[in-house]
Amino acid sequence: MFNSRFDAGRKLAERLKEEGIGKNPLILALTPGGVIVAASVAGLLDTPIKLVKTKSLSLKNLKEKSIIVVDDGQIERKKISRLIKSLRKENASRITVCLPVYPFKKVQSLKKTADRVIALFQPKIFFDTKEYYSDFPEVTPALAQKALKLV
Repeated sequence: MFNSRFDAGRKLAERLKEEGIGKNPLILALTPGGVIVAASVAGLLDTPIKLVKTKSLSLKNLKEKSIIVVDDGQIERKKISRLIKSLRKENASRITVCLPVYPFKKVQSLKKTADRVIALFQPKIFFDTKEYYSDFPEVTPALAQKALKLV
């Protein structure tokens, strides 16, 4: 369980440090919820961050980049799969998906398309992402801006 999205990002950053982050990675924060988690990861790993709107998923100029996609666990599998396809078209060199919590079956599905998937909790029975956070407020623009100032 996580105290907050910031806490989840810290724990993901620790795991990434253990496993290696690759050369010059770029963190892609999936809006809105992924911004806080990703800002925490990027700040702790001292890596650049770019926001990606989950409605548009438009990406450019990512050739030969090692990409780390970060969300809070609310992203739909179809959307994240579409994002991975888009990253492949842009010739990203390596795609890692990082999620604090995500359903076990969906993690297994993502492993077929991403180069690496890190999901700290992979429950087989999954109802709602917010069950895994003590503090899970709506991500307002002000909260997202506050998180981005940490990077």
